[in-house]
Amino acid sequence: MHANTSINDRRRHRGANPLVWIAGAIGLIIVALALVWLIAGTDTVLGWFGLADDAQSVGDESGVNLSEVSDNPDAMYGHTVSVSGGVQEVVSPHAITIGSDQIIVGDTVLVVSAGDLPALLEAEVGDEPDDIALLVTGILRPFDREAIAEEVGVALDDEELDYDGEAVIVAQEIEVNPPNLGPGDTERQGPSAGFDVGTDISDIVENTEAYVGETVTVSGEVERVINPHAFLFGDAMVLAISAEERDNIFVEPTAYIRGTVQMFDQVEIEEQLGLDLDDEQFAEFDGKPVVIVEALDLVK
Repeated sequence: MHANTSINDRRRHRGANPLVWIAGAIGLIIVALALVWLIAGTDTVLGWFGLADDAQSVGDESGVNLSEVSDNPDAMYGHTVSVSGGVQEVVSPHAITIGSDQIIVGDTVLVVSAGDLPALLEAEVGDEPDDIALLVTGILRPFDREAIAEEVGVALDDEELDYDGEAVIVAQEIEVNPPNLGPGDTERQGPSAGFDVGTDISDIVENTEAYVGETVTVSGEVERVINPHAFLFGDAMVLAISAEERDNIFVEPTAYIRGTVQMFDQVEIEEQLGLDLDDEQFAEFDGKPVVIVEALDLVK
């Protein structure tokens, strides 16, 4: 009897082994996925499944989206960012939250503005803020009610704004329902209003004299950044120069440019724009067309 019992016990143990191995394998897979998620980041992992909310970014932080601002704000504090999303909640007359309506990517970010936000939203779309898309440009900071109130120049409600230590965008510009951006959508597919391309950049290269002195709207992918005032864009690598320092220029996005076409003359352009251009960097452009930037929009 004792021998039979021992044999049965061994059989039970052998029968349980496959289940133990399966449970162990599942555990290892879960741990591995967790490590990949932590190392690669939320947006990268979600991007593999087509779920990342790739928000439009213009500012000195390239490729910023709502998840990045929400998940890793420390790396962007003090920088100008531009993110887009749907209005989630009107917290106070000077504060709202924006976010993504996607099921998994449900991050929200607080936006504080000196302007009357309910009035802004109502003026654009009626009485209700539901189903409104915003493109917000401003400085990302950790929320400190007194410091933020002083920065925007308005009083902030103590009870409603209980966001201490969380990320907040101090808005410099808010665009309501920008073109090609729907409620809760976070990816713009085209330029803002006023950047309707009317000229092909290749035409300017091939027939420069016909365009000299003309104001044009052109577009092309940014190919090389020379300095904060100058970059090359389009397949023809045309030079664009801006009097305004633009820290938001980076390689790859499409630049939509409204500006005047000139033949490059370094001395003349330095006087015209009040710049001091490096002789070695710009020598290759003498006698070639250049677009003097008046307005610029970047679409990633």
